[in-house]
Amino acid sequence: MKNKLLALILITSTLLAGCKEKVYEDQRMGDSRKRAMKIEYNIYTANIIDSGYNWYSNFVNEFLESIKDSDYKVDPSFVESQIKKLEIKKKEVSDINTVYVKNAIENISEDISKGEKNDNKFKKKIKLSKENINKNKETMKNMLTSIEDALKLGLDGSYSEEDLAKIKDLQINLIKTYDEKLRDNN
Repeated sequence: MKNKLLALILITSTLLAGCKEKVYEDQRMGDSRKRAMKIEYNIYTANIIDSGYNWYSNFVNEFLESIKDSDYKVDPSFVESQIKKLEIKKKEVSDINTVYVKNAIENISEDISKGEKNDNKFKKKIKLSKENINKNKETMKNMLTSIEDALKLGLDGSYSEEDLAKIKDLQINLIKTYDEKLRDNN
């Protein structure tokens, strides 16, 4: 009788240990998925914020300031290296996982809306945010393409007065695009 009871206890504990391992594995996978969603969401929101003023500043303005003393004459390979940096940013924006960002927004909205379950304005804003992800990605890619086109003006070895005027217009258009399409649509 003792042997049967001992065997039963051993079998039960083995089964429970196996179940515990499976539960732990499921939790770990769920945590890593949530972490991945949060990372994608952070990349998405950081790029939206940076698109407003930082991209122009980082990719164009600082670049032009560095060649200002040489009357905007530049080695084309220097321009190409700046374009390569921009292409990395473009790929980052293109690779944002829309599904993960939507899920992250949903998770965040669930946490925030616990006290505001009947707030229709909040629900509409969340719905709009999720609907605009792809459109916002496209807008950001278009902005980066515009910056790339501006940089390419220097591939001939210098930026002329006409090139600099186009670049100044680019800055105005980027800010306008950000204000009209991105700032309030995320």
